[in-house]
Amino acid sequence: MATEDGATRVLTGAIRWDAWTEWDTYQPFLRPKAWHGRLPFYAKVGPDGAVEVLGNRMEVIDREIAYAHGAGIDYWAWCWYDPTTPEAAENHMNDCLDLYRKSTKRNLVNYCLIGPGYYATVHWEDTVDRFIEMFMEPNYQKVLGGRPLFYYFAAEEAVPHFGSAGKARSAIALLRARCAARGVNDPYIVALSFWPDKGAQAHREAGFDAIGAYCNPPGAEGRELDYAELAGLNRWFWNACKETGLPVVPPVNAGWDPRPRRSLPHVNEKGNWCPGPTPAALAEHLADAVRWVASNPDTCEAKTLLIYAWNEFDEGGWICPTLAEGSARLDAIRTVLQPPPAEATTH
Repeated sequence: MATEDGATRVLTGAIRWDAWTEWDTYQPFLRPKAWHGRLPFYAKVGPDGAVEVLGNRMEVIDREIAYAHGAGIDYWAWCWYDPTTPEAAENHMNDCLDLYRKSTKRNLVNYCLIGPGYYATVHWEDTVDRFIEMFMEPNYQKVLGGRPLFYYFAAEEAVPHFGSAGKARSAIALLRARCAARGVNDPYIVALSFWPDKGAQAHREAGFDAIGAYCNPPGAEGRELDYAELAGLNRWFWNACKETGLPVVPPVNAGWDPRPRRSLPHVNEKGNWCPGPTPAALAEHLADAVRWVASNPDTCEAKTLLIYAWNEFDEGGWICPTLAEGSARLDAIRTVLQPPPAEATTH
């Protein structure tokens, strides 16, 4: 069973970005045969090579819950989209989250939210109430004795979105005040930014609680990196964040290779990529992150880390089982998060 607050061990979260629906916005990126190795276990490849990736099915969600729980994943950090925005409505970005919240197995893996970031809501007061309804659910992930965990994506955009540092701080203060009014503990809000200094600035200006990153994209020289370099970038980021003196939730990249998405205008054509780790290398890096959190209790006060990602298949970071690898990555992760009893290792 996923723990509630991580009081005795490091909590492990994994990002979920759920655009894998029949509305077919992102599936085309995985249709070329070169990318079929990334297809999740529930995907189908037709005789003509056509690809179908439909994650918004209860049977899929329930199997994913079982996989994540079996590997020791404590919670999914779910990319949430304001349902009143075109991005959410046109691409059904919250469908899988809605199904998960209805699943009879949901208590096996907790959840929290990532949002709103680039797609920041226009109607913040309404959005605050939506957040609080989820904060109140028993399997919403809590830290530090009961504080709802919330990740604010692209935190450096908070001040421009709300119009000033003062207005951004007031917006975050409103969320806290409404939580208090409804008897909900003060949310623990993590400012996600790709740059430690910008995360720290957002923390100061808007009144967040900690800093971290969605992931660490590895530069723009247009070359392939091995996983050791990508893991090294994560370690650099952890320590650079620590040097700010602020609380940190460290990211753990399970890869980075957005080449399938390069037809999109926001994807850097010259960006570096890393095809992905071996399961053993991923497990080693995750174990390093767990040790880093445990050895920096003041910096990592929430005792949690965030894996990029459960299902960013076309962007290049996943631990969800695939048609090509099966559950190899999760099997390796299990050895870190759920090691065998000591007596079992002596035979």
